[in-house]
Amino acid sequence: MRGNLKSILYFIGGACILALIVSLFLSLLPYILLVGVIAYLLIKIVSFMHKKKKEKEHINIPENDQNITYQTDEDDFNGKVIDVEYEEVDKK
Repeated sequence: MRGNLKSILYFIGGACILALIVSLFLSLLPYILLVGVIAYLLIKIVSFMHKKKKEKEHINIPENDQNITYQTDEDDFNGKVIDVEYEEVDKK
């Protein structure tokens, strides 16, 4: 009989401790959700602003700048040129 009383007391004590933990969690749950929503919104706002900043930088870079000129002269090549003749072979 003594073992049964001991196990019943352990069960009641464990149930009380579990009830306190659940009660504490449920009382903190709204604050945890509020912090989570605020963190989510801050991350979204920062990524949106970062994206807008990158788009603005991309717009300011001129892609077709008329002041840039490239000179290509075939006579500037100083290496040895090898002339290779190719012959087409019919595929069978």
